[in-house]
Amino acid sequence: MPYRTLEVCPRCKQDAPVVMVRSPDRKLCLYCEECEWAWIDPKDIAIVEKGTLGIYWDVVPANKDDIAQGGWDISEFEVV
Repeated sequence: MPYRTLEVCPRCKQDAPVVMVRSPDRKLCLYCEECEWAWIDPKDIAIVEKGTLGIYWDVVPANKDDIAQGGWDISEFEVV
C-alpha cells in the first residue's frame, strides 16, 4: 500500500504526494501523481521551487522497508 504525505501537494493543491522509489538508483522521492512534481528531500515538500518535474523518472510506490532503508521517518507519512 502506498504511503502519502500528510499534506496536499503545495504545487497543485490536488492530492498528497506519494513516497516513491526511483529506478535504478533506488533513492526515495515524493511524487505528486496529479501534477507530476517531485521532491528528493521530504523536508523540502513545502517549497515548490525545491521540487522538479518527475514525469520522466521511473518510479514505483515505496513500502515500509524502502522508507526505513532510505532513512526517512515513517511517522511523517500515512498509508492509503
